[in-house]
Amino acid sequence: MNRSLHFVSALALIIGLLAITNDGVAAASSGDVRPSASLANHTSVLPSKLLNGSLAAQSIHRGSTGLSKEVFGFALSSSLSDPTVGYPSWKFSLLSTVAFFGLHINWDGTVVADSGWNVWNSAALTNLVATAHAAGTKAVLTIVLQDFQPGNANMCAALINRAVTVRQTAAQVLAKGVDGVNVDYEGLNGTCQNGQTSQSMLTDVARQLRAALPAGSYRSIDTYEGAAADP
Repeated sequence: MNRSLHFVSALALIIGLLAITNDGVAAASSGDVRPSASLANHTSVLPSKLLNGSLAAQSIHRGSTGLSKEVFGFALSSSLSDPTVGYPSWKFSLLSTVAFFGLHINWDGTVVADSGWNVWNSAALTNLVATAHAAGTKAVLTIVLQDFQPGNANMCAALINRAVTVRQTAAQVLAKGVDGVNVDYEGLNGTCQNGQTSQSMLTDVARQLRAALPAGSYRSIDTYEGAAADP
């Protein structure tokens, strides 16, 4: 199954049925979290608990759309400014969070200088963030690493170098004034050359992001529909 968001049209909405608490953390009400519908064979479901940041570095924009549930959208860099399907055509009052998709991560943990990077450093991104914030919608950055090759060599290498990724990601959050990070790491769990599993190292990515991002930062992670049943 191809899970790549590159095949999703401009905005993949996720209605996660998550209640937003006063401190900006998305917390699931009991028994009320359901997976979203899959778009183009890719399902991104918000977890039942999103972690809150711990270090104060800058004030974080608080969403104020008045929505009682989380409505999470992905903004593809490839069509970000398109007047027909890009952000100029969206009703931000119906979005609680929008994620720029995205910055790709290399095997050495660094951000890839590709087309996504170019859009991230363009007026299109600045305008997206300004438009979102004006409507009370949070804007976050998605970091992307997808590796389904046997052995997960690129995933393992990038996770081993995860401190580099966390440092560069936090720097970009501060530089662009976005409200947090969405993590889209997709691969096959296994034991890497350092003796750790990719699962345990991804968990540590979440821990490190929690420490590195400003207080109040909004963090989420994408997962598969099968995760609900996979032990």
